Amino acid sequence: KSGVYLYDGTKPPTLVLATNGDPQGISALETEAGTRVFLVVHQKIHDVVQIFDWSSDRLNLIQQVEFEDVTALNGIVGIDSNRFFVTQELGMSFALGREVEKLLRLPLGKLWHFDGQKASVVHEKILYPNGLAISPDKKILYLASMLSGSLIVFDFDPTTNNLHWRNQFPLHSAPDNLKWAGDRLLVGAHPQLLHLMAHSYDAQGINSPSQLLSLEGLPEA
Repeated sequence: KSGVYLYDGTKPPTLVLATNGDPQGISALETEAGTRVFLVVHQKIHDVVQIFDWSSDRLNLIQQVEFEDVTALNGIVGIDSNRFFVTQELGMSFALGREVEKLLRLPLGKLWHFDGQKASVVHEKILYPNGLAISPDKKILYLASMLSGSLIVFDFDPTTNNLHWRNQFPLHSAPDNLKWAGDRLLVGAHPQLLHLMAHSYDAQGINSPSQLLSLEGLPEA
């Protein structure tokens, strides 16, 4: 059943929220307003981002942000109680076009920013953007570009919402999700993309290897 599940490592996962569509990216952070959870949901017509309060093992919906005509949102990272970044992995709107886009490695992905009132594209022409992470001081944004096998670094001003491309580092693997572990940035990655593609069509019959990369000494603001 599509939804958000809670898993504490000791018993089977329990459903805490049923979603009207398939969930994908998720981000949680502590704010002055409490614990905020940001969730990407692929609905029938278009994608939405739902913002929740997390309290007493329950998700309480605070806001829903509609992304009209967008159906390929992926990674998300919260900035504060109502601002976030989210990636749009593919630019094509129809299935065949998306397969061609991935096969030819066309850089048609986008990075969106929601400033608390409206969502806007802040960077374009990205090759399959995926996971996101933001530095503890909110001044550096990291983006996993899966099909380019690299990590893109942006400077971000949390006061003005200005974003500027800084650099791009090769990872020699296909990065997916990003997660902080202290001062290290953990990167879930796929070293064999052909196996990953085959696995997406036959998850039971075809395995795809994964990697966990640990990045230290990242740029400072």
